[in-house]
Amino acid sequence: MAHDLGYDLEEALKREGLNRNDLVALRSPPIEGVPLDITDRLLTCFLSACNQNIDETRKVIKIFYDARRDGPELFNDRDPFSPKIRQCF
Repeated sequence: MAHDLGYDLEEALKREGLNRNDLVALRSPPIEGVPLDITDRLLTCFLSACNQNIDETRKVIKIFYDARRDGPELFNDRDPFSPKIRQCF
């Protein structure tokens, strides 16, 4: 699952007061159930949302990927114009 997210990583790291060592800390050791190819941009989003707390960020990332695995209906086929979804409205 690759996400471009459309922003400049270096600028985001600087703005949030983060550095690449923070991203390395999130990747090591690998988080069970999280793809090894998770992007630095996505890690930065998680880390920023968790107030730069590495341990909390690792927990949130694990929960996110567990939820995607266990509840794909919450994340897939989210087109609001599809007949199935429009029926809900």
